[in-house]
Amino acid sequence: MSDVAEAHIPNRPAGAGALTVGDVLSMPAMDQAELVAGRGGIGRCVTGVNIVEVPDVSRWLRGGELLFTAGYAWRGDQAALVDALRDFDRLGVSAMAFKLGRYLEAVPGEARAVADDLGLPIIRLPAAVAYMDVIDPLNDQLGARRLWMFERLRDTEQQLLAPGLDEQSVERVAGVLAHRIGRPVHVLDLVDDLVVQAAADGSARTVPLDQVDGRLAEDLASIRRAMGPSAERLLSTHDLGGGRSGLYAPLVVSHQPRGFVVAIGSGPPPDDFARFGLAHASELISFLLLKRIARLEGRGEAMSYLVRSLLADALTDEDAVERALSLGLRLARPCVALVVGSSANQDADRLDALRTDLSRSLAVPHAVGPDGDRTAVLVQAAEEAGDGGVGEVAERLLQTARRHRLPRPVVAAGSVRAGLDGIRRSWSEALIAYQASGRLPAGGVVRFENLGVERLLSQIPLTPVTSQYVRATLGAVETDAELMRTLQIYLESGGRKLEAAKRLPLHRSSLDYRLDKISRLLGVDLEAPERHLELWLAIRLRQIHALVAPPPGDP
Repeated sequence: MSDVAEAHIPNRPAGAGALTVGDVLSMPAMDQAELVAGRGGIGRCVTGVNIVEVPDVSRWLRGGELLFTAGYAWRGDQAALVDALRDFDRLGVSAMAFKLGRYLEAVPGEARAVADDLGLPIIRLPAAVAYMDVIDPLNDQLGARRLWMFERLRDTEQQLLAPGLDEQSVERVAGVLAHRIGRPVHVLDLVDDLVVQAAADGSARTVPLDQVDGRLAEDLASIRRAMGPSAERLLSTHDLGGGRSGLYAPLVVSHQPRGFVVAIGSGPPPDDFARFGLAHASELISFLLLKRIARLEGRGEAMSYLVRSLLADALTDEDAVERALSLGLRLARPCVALVVGSSANQDADRLDALRTDLSRSLAVPHAVGPDGDRTAVLVQAAEEAGDGGVGEVAERLLQTARRHRLPRPVVAAGSVRAGLDGIRRSWSEALIAYQASGRLPAGGVVRFENLGVERLLSQIPLTPVTSQYVRATLGAVETDAELMRTLQIYLESGGRKLEAAKRLPLHRSSLDYRLDKISRLLGVDLEAPERHLELWLAIRLRQIHALVAPPPGDP
């Protein structure tokens, strides 16, 4: 990125930036001045001046002042001067300039020792130098620096507004900020799980959070821990070790931290200009994240409505096509339906988080919506892929489900079909595949086109004869969920009791008790292979057609 123009900013004053005690000592009026103590603090910033001749002056100080004094307040009271030095250091005073002779002949030894220990410079002014000989040129320098800094801050604010509000680009905001403050800037975006890396030359790139490794990953994790689960919009400095630190500002949206902006570097800490830029950039990026969250929530509602309406046949063809098109889905083109589920019920918050993440993991037109404890996913098939890219999409959804620690996650996919009726047919196939997923103890991907006999059974229509066969075969066992699951696992295990007991899980004697009860209720010999086929067909037909057991006593 090219340099950002600053043509309208006044010429940079000599040594512009923070004015230090060392700079003051180099002024012509201070030519005969002597630094008598606190040499370690000559790098302290000077932001103003004040004259001190009364003891109780602390309440009038803001920090950064160079204090001029003749020592009247501490004449004959060395202990009071020592206490005052400690108080001034706590308030951030930059230095003290003494006019010696009338009230104090010299700076007491104990005071010099304390000043050396604190790194608070004490300067002896020459007898012939008046206060105003130093204060006037000092105020001129401070005024020139303030004007230059004000214009620079205003220009930086404008430079950040363009990419922030016009382009709405977090990457561009980070790039401008890094260029202006002359050090790398990183943005951790926890809305989209991205990291923006901006170099001091203004170039920037965005990478997924899970692809950041090495030292940067450690730095971001360390700052994230330091920030904690709640944060305010306050600048903080975090020690990263090895002489490195990070000045960071949280990205707060609706009182929740959604990441941070950080300038990482070594050496002197960032100056006030950098702190202003970082704070302003964090406000802009927080606003962009707020808009992003609003768009995601709005899109999420639109996707949920479309999925529910399509699968429930609650939209006309014209309405369905129009609503799908608003999400980028073209129903006239090949699409596929998938089901994402788990062997355990999930609470509403975890399901919402999962569905949001599932939507983010897809880079193709799609819609994600609830279907009870399961999640329905409609995806535009990739025409250039041999299978429409279904396998790749299914694996990506499975990885996302596993990241959310779903127990035995399953992704079931229908076949690729076009048109409104086609997507509904694909959804029915996905459900059949999902119901057949019980054969995958660890979960995984199940595709309808890879099923065996279930594909044939799915062609059997739901008729009174079908329902009668299921109910006559399963009898009273159908109304007992525990016995139904026991029978299904036993049949899927090929009648091997040890394997069935392990999958349920049950003690072998408990399994024998249940199987004996099932045998008595059905009046069949479960050891007979032909009975296995009849019962298995009835269970599969019941699953395929989602038949509900009748209440006890119903015919």
